[in-house]
Amino acid sequence: MERHRYYFDLLLSGTDRQNLADALEDEYLPLTAQVPIWEICGRVREGHLHFEHETEEPIEEFERNFEAFSTYLNQVVKAFHAVEAVEAGERRLTEARKILAVRGEVLSVPLALPPSRLLQDLDPDADDLAYIERCWAGFPRWFQDGMRRKHPSLRRL
Repeated sequence: MERHRYYFDLLLSGTDRQNLADALEDEYLPLTAQVPIWEICGRVREGHLHFEHETEEPIEEFERNFEAFSTYLNQVVKAFHAVEAVEAGERRLTEARKILAVRGEVLSVPLALPPSRLLQDLDPDADDLAYIERCWAGFPRWFQDGMRRKHPSLRRL
């Protein structure tokens, strides 16, 4: 059996809180299957939208939420999706992805799995550099620039 785990933590300040809440009232968000739109907008107005969810089935169009959030913000919006295999009560990480969104453009990139294959040992900044190098040409400039700053070894690309 597989378990899908989702996480994001969006901190907002200033006018972003009211502006994003107002904009989201008219957006389609797949997240509303788990959290009502009025609650999402309320959390945004308070300046902190936190979401953690675990399910046996993947959330359809999960990444589309960040397309909407990032369209109205001047910051990178980050989220995570991890898949665990559950056998005899033991959980082992089989996949982990970081979702990044800027100005309505969404990317999902794999993370390097820890040797323990345990979710609590996953480093949210452990980008799968081999994957990123293989797919480099297909990534948008904002992602390439960010990866070059974060990983000096990628500056040669």
